[in-house]
Amino acid sequence: ATETSPKRDPADQLVRRAPMAAASRSIVIPVATNLHLAFDAEQLRIHTAWSGTGLNLLGPPYSGKKTPFICTFDGKILWTTPPFYPWSFGDAPPQSDSTNLPPAALFRGINTKSGNATLIYDVATSDGKPVRIHETPLRHGANQNEMIVRRFEIAPCAETLWFLVHAEMGKISPASDAATVFIQRTNDVLSVSVRGFAGLQWQPVERDVDYEVERITEEGTVKGNPRDKMQGHQSRAYLKIPPHQNEITFEIASLVDRKSVV
Repeated sequence: ATETSPKRDPADQLVRRAPMAAASRSIVIPVATNLHLAFDAEQLRIHTAWSGTGLNLLGPPYSGKKTPFICTFDGKILWTTPPFYPWSFGDAPPQSDSTNLPPAALFRGINTKSGNATLIYDVATSDGKPVRIHETPLRHGANQNEMIVRRFEIAPCAETLWFLVHAEMGKISPASDAATVFIQRTNDVLSVSVRGFAGLQWQPVERDVDYEVERITEEGTVKGNPRDKMQGHQSRAYLKIPPHQNEITFEIASLVDRKSVV
């Protein structure tokens, strides 16, 4: 018998070629034995989430060989994000995507004192002032549960802040409780919920996209890295974070539901 492989969206195909090639400065955090995240310290975004085994560590310190030196993994990709800076300020989500960070936006480090890995970074307001953010990926439920929870602590901010939580090729729709949105992908549904701070709002955006994604390769250090073109109808889940005088805390939970495919 011949088994037909399920269709995969372009972003999924891209990352599967070389998962850690999506960002040259990746910080990998295992939130459970079989659940992992890779954070892009240059653009302040989690670029890949997957379930399964951890990284295949490559390069001279691990294999004794010079090549290959870009790490890989053999797990199942849950979701990825586009290679853009996901934070912005203003009355509405940004009309264009930015690959260049404002001068005040900067990765600051990692804190592990609580037993979890907390990513610490600054985002920049429209007048260039930094706003400190603590982002902590957390394990949720049993080890087999593929829900990823990210806890955010955001310092006082005088402007409306927008955060691009997810961007997928597919259709987006709100749930009845207003705290959740669904993105229908090719083979499953990505469910995203927010909880903790009452003033948060989802802003679904659908748009046609056409951009390139650089893939970092061993050969690219000499010849230049290849670029893959991303084209199609993309759904985006922006989170609207209102101005606040005190630090706020909230959590974003993302779960791939394969039973909800229609």
